[in-house]
Amino acid sequence: GLRMIKSSLELRKIKKATQIAVKALEHIRHFLKPGLKEIEVAGELERLIRIHGGHGSSFDIIVAAGAHASCPHHRTGNTRIAPGEPVLIDMGVDYEGYKSDLTRVLFLGKINVLAKKIYDIALQAQHRALRKIKPGVPINEIDHAARHFIADKGFGRYFLHNLGHGIGLDVHEDPHISAKEKALFKAGMVCTVEPGIYLPGKCGVRIEDMVVVTQEGVEILSGSLNK
Repeated sequence: GLRMIKSSLELRKIKKATQIAVKALEHIRHFLKPGLKEIEVAGELERLIRIHGGHGSSFDIIVAAGAHASCPHHRTGNTRIAPGEPVLIDMGVDYEGYKSDLTRVLFLGKINVLAKKIYDIALQAQHRALRKIKPGVPINEIDHAARHFIADKGFGRYFLHNLGHGIGLDVHEDPHISAKEKALFKAGMVCTVEPGIYLPGKCGVRIEDMVVVTQEGVEILSGSLNK
């Protein structure tokens, strides 16, 4: 319980861990190309994390090409990225003991129509959730906001996990951003907001950002709402 509200020092370290992750992902947009192995992309991210001052990745980096992204916890392997395949990357940074956790879907060449459709739905769901976060709001309300939107679009059964989780010294810590969480948001909480849609054997998307609850509402630590 004491760890749910971050001090100013903790927030500085979490923000730094997030900034390093954002820099690594921006670089990888230009590094990606057809023919690279998933594991080669993960290795490049590890290198970038250390160059920019991180201790290392905060968990095993997920690089999931094409249909592999339909598995939320895909194990990065030797699969080569094919032309036109979307690539899901889930990665984070350990900076002085504090963690970050971000997910992006990158499109190579011609955009897969189905992947783009579910990406847009997940992004809109995330926007709806983020706009509801402020002190005093029940945490389960933002899970509902994203989950109900995805369900209304016909993909409810393909959203397979909670909307997010607290993060700090551990990648996953309280509070759980789930439909069952009855606690209220408080200023100083740091969590992820990560709606996802996973179509078995076809494709999958997850859009994950880190936020801190402020006295006025929410600050997105990993960039703007526009991706």
